[in-house]
Amino acid sequence: MVSPSIDKTGTLVREQPGALESARAGGSVWSMWLEKDLAVAVCFALTACVIHLLFNGGYGYFRDELYYAACGQHLAWGYVDHAPLVAVIARLSRTLFGDSLRALRFFPALSSGAKILLTGWIVRELGGRRFAQVLAGTAMLLCPIYLTMDNFLSMNAFEPVLWMLCVAIALRIIRTGQQWLWLLFGLVAGIGILNKHSTLLFGFGFFLALLVTRQRRLLQNAWIWTGALIALALFLPNLLWEIENHWPTPEILRNVDQYKNAHVSWLGFIGQQALLVHPLATPICLAGLWYFLWSRQGRQYRFLGWTYLFILLQLLIFRGRIYYLAPAYPMLFAAGAVAIESWSDALVRAPRAVASRLRHSSPWLRRRIALASRSPRCFGGRVARRRLEARQKLDRHACPPAGAAGDLAEPPFLGASSAIMILASMRGPISTRA
Repeated sequence: MVSPSIDKTGTLVREQPGALESARAGGSVWSMWLEKDLAVAVCFALTACVIHLLFNGGYGYFRDELYYAACGQHLAWGYVDHAPLVAVIARLSRTLFGDSLRALRFFPALSSGAKILLTGWIVRELGGRRFAQVLAGTAMLLCPIYLTMDNFLSMNAFEPVLWMLCVAIALRIIRTGQQWLWLLFGLVAGIGILNKHSTLLFGFGFFLALLVTRQRRLLQNAWIWTGALIALALFLPNLLWEIENHWPTPEILRNVDQYKNAHVSWLGFIGQQALLVHPLATPICLAGLWYFLWSRQGRQYRFLGWTYLFILLQLLIFRGRIYYLAPAYPMLFAAGAVAIESWSDALVRAPRAVASRLRHSSPWLRRRIALASRSPRCFGGRVARRRLEARQKLDRHACPPAGAAGDLAEPPFLGASSAIMILASMRGPISTRA
């Protein structure tokens, strides 16, 4: 419908048909998108990217960044102390954006948003809703180790993205049964090995976790082994480089462990994980581990809890650095947020369940509750009675039907505190004064 209007000069004009409707439709689409739970993860991811892009130029070059930039000028299938992908990323950054700090750190800044998006994806795969998305996104955004890693160029910025992409694909396979996704899993895992060799620990821990849980049936499928062959094919050039050069990376790792690293006890290693994720966020990780290992909801995802434990055990045995376990925490944040959301829902439903049981109890108990609720000693009963009388005045049809002869009308839901007071009053004499 075309609606007329008057402009500033007093001339009668007519609006274009459908303009208002189009604006309303656009606004409704935007509002509908914001109402989706995944929109929360997108907002957190954009916030993380903006923060890093604004503030990652405040310090000078980290020494490793200069080393990776130099390696990028001499691309190869392997290097003495790191896998080849970070050199390719350094070369790409300098080619596209120049040699500035912000240019070199552009892709790590993007990886901060990718981590949060993947965490939100995992929350969604686990059945989490908006509260879980907000909690997991907040934990990821403020996680100290990710704030550090995503602020300069290194393979550590991309490792959590690749690990969690594998986890998200595995969750989708479990939920949908699309076994061909193991090919994509193998592709991501192979890229992860080219990014950092510690992805081999993730892969071995993942395999052992499948082996000791009910998901071992997945190992009977040809798709998963085809995916493993894809990962091996991607890793093969780097492996041949290591063989040709007499295994320089394992040798330098032994030397670093012997002459450079400060060793900590197993308890010290585990305790300092709380500093990586933030002490206030540690309960979320513990809730996530509980969700994967013991909860009824996470029964089919037990292998992810065992994956974390097997990676931890390998790092303890090989005396890895404390932050080597950092790529595994997004999935614990996601699972912990889902568990806490389910607990909060249970707390909300508890009073309603108590009230429902009281309503469906024996007639004798229902009469006692009704009488006690009308007692002047019961504050909750007086409040409920006044509310009931007010509702009867407003709408006579809303009045609950009376019971048998001599019985009083039952009060509406009184709340947990009122129900407790009613039950307590049942122990003594009950006054029936109005």
